[in-house]
Amino acid sequence: MKPRAKPTKLVEQEVLLASQRRCCLCYYLLEIRQPRRGQLAHLGRDRSESAAADLVWLCLDHHDEFDSRTSQSKNLTSAEVRQYRDRLYRELGTSIVIPEPRVANRPSQEARDIFPDAVMKVLEASKGAYDYFLKPWRSTAWQEERQSLLFAYKSPNRW
Repeated sequence: MKPRAKPTKLVEQEVLLASQRRCCLCYYLLEIRQPRRGQLAHLGRDRSESAAADLVWLCLDHHDEFDSRTSQSKNLTSAEVRQYRDRLYRELGTSIVIPEPRVANRPSQEARDIFPDAVMKVLEASKGAYDYFLKPWRSTAWQEERQSLLFAYKSPNRW
């Protein structure tokens, strides 16, 4: 068995903020909408993988049920819990920035759609020096004196 990899504080914070400490199983199966005491659970059941995409906030009872092995009844599956988690994030209007897996020096499809071919050739030839431009953009909006502002920005810490 691989050693447990503790999630970084940033990853832990992302999961806690995205879930708002609501257990996705309580939320949909029991209709308990308020925050619950709980723990971070590994969806892939691999304790050495602590990326935000592999973690979910579960109440203590559901975490115990998810991690338990039974011979008679059907356990909670990783795919089932993942779907409830993603549905909860959509309903709460939150998300975790899950980086798109990329081959080195190969821009994402989003970047290829945005940048002209000439720019893409320079970015690909840069050997990672301009990877900042290839990461997903985020947008935000706020009200300022009767005027709505909407703009895209990039933040190194993804917040």
